[in-house]
Amino acid sequence: LVVSAEGGVGTFEYQWWVNDVASISGAEILSGETAATYTPPTDQVGTFYYFCEVTQTEEGCGVFSELAQITVVPTPVISSQPMPDSVCVNGFIDALFVEFEEGVGEPTYQWFSNSIPSMAGAAQLLGETGPAYTPPTDAVGTTWYTVVLNFSEGGCGSLTADWADVVVTPSPVIVLDPLETDTICVGGSLLLPLNVAYNDGTGEASYQWYTGDGSEIAGASEATYMPPGFDVPGTFEFYVQISLDGNGCEPAVSQIAEVVVVADPVVTLQPSDTSYCQ
Repeated sequence: LVVSAEGGVGTFEYQWWVNDVASISGAEILSGETAATYTPPTDQVGTFYYFCEVTQTEEGCGVFSELAQITVVPTPVISSQPMPDSVCVNGFIDALFVEFEEGVGEPTYQWFSNSIPSMAGAAQLLGETGPAYTPPTDAVGTTWYTVVLNFSEGGCGSLTADWADVVVTPSPVIVLDPLETDTICVGGSLLLPLNVAYNDGTGEASYQWYTGDGSEIAGASEATYMPPGFDVPGTFEFYVQISLDGNGCEPAVSQIAEVVVVADPVVTLQPSDTSYCQ
C-alpha cells in the first residue's frame, strides 16, 4: 500500500493502522509501520481495512488516508479432479473436467497428455485451454491427462490436477466359439453345453443366445447354454451375442453351432430262428 501527501507545513510523518471494520474508529496501530508504504500480511484469512495517518512537524497539520480493503482468501484447491475412463476404439467418451474453489479471480487452463503420469516429457495440447477436455478415442492404448490452472491475481500461483488415464481398447472379439457341428440321436442331449469366451472390450459383459433364425432364447443369458433334449430329427442352429456396457463397444457375435439330430438306428438284419443237434 502506498500513500502520498502534499501541502501543509513541515516534514511528513506516517503511521499505518488496521481495523476489521470499515472505520477509523477502533483501529489498531501498526507498531513500527512509519513509512509511506506498507505491505499487509497475507497469512490470515479475512477482510482487513488499512489506512495511514499522515502528520507534519508543525502543530495541527495532519490527515487520514482513505481506507484500503484487503481481502485474504484461502489458497485455491481443486474440488473436482479429472476421472479415469475406458472406452472401445472410436467410442464416445465423457469429457474430462476440473473444478476449483477459493482463490482470487478466474484461472487460465492448459491440458497436457503423456504416456505416463508425469509432467516430464508431457505434451501441451494446443488449443485445449478450458476446464473440460474430451480425449480422442481413435487409437488403441493408454494415455494420461492432466490440466494446469494458473491464477494471475492475488499471488495464488498455479494448481496441477491429478493425472487421469484413458484406456482405449479394441472392441470385443470372440476367442472361443461354440462347437461347429455335433450329431446326436433323437431324445439325446449334448455331452457338454455350448460355450463362448471373448477378449478385449471394456465394461460388464451380457450374453444372449439365439436360434439360427435369429429368435431370442428366453433365459439363455450366460456364457454357456445347454439346449434341452431333442425329440425330433433335424438340424438345429444356435449362436450367441456378447454385449459390453463400456463406451463404444460393438457387440460380438459367435459362429453358428449346428446340432444334427438323427433318428435312432433300426435293425436291418434280424437273427432267425433255427434248430441244432446237441
